[in-house]
Amino acid sequence: MPLCEHNYNLVELGLRGTGKSYAYQELSPYSILLMGPTTVANLFYNMATGRMGLIGLWDAIAFDEVADLQKMPKEVVTTLKTYCESGTFARGKEALSGSASLAMFGNTNQPVEVMVRSSHLFIPMPDVIREDMAFLDRIHYYIPGWEIPKMRIEFFTDHSTTGIIDFR
Repeated sequence: MPLCEHNYNLVELGLRGTGKSYAYQELSPYSILLMGPTTVANLFYNMATGRMGLIGLWDAIAFDEVADLQKMPKEVVTTLKTYCESGTFARGKEALSGSASLAMFGNTNQPVEVMVRSSHLFIPMPDVIREDMAFLDRIHYYIPGWEIPKMRIEFFTDHSTTGIIDFR
């Protein structure tokens, strides 16, 4: 959905190797996959240069490891929360907007049964998000990635896409 809909925010938590981030890296030239922490200037607006950040340049922004949000400055998470609510954010004297959708991916490190019994399904998220109900309220969709099978070679076709497709 984030690749099709403006300002759509989703979280997918699941097993390693299910292709969570791969899809955003390979399926669309209009999305960017962030690996590692970022800054407010890079993500939203750089006041020193007057240039719009990734929110204004891309249709979808995917955070490869949502745990990296814990390492980001508090201002990034606060601005991200505001942006997720309204599609707008403030930088200096400017009130700006963007249409980029956000996808946040994370890995579950324990079986779902253990997560459900001992805590909740957002436990793999960093505390800056997990403990902030207002942030969680701005997430439109949660994909239970543990229900998606790991990528295997038999999931791929050996048919060429260069020929004419016959739908008979």
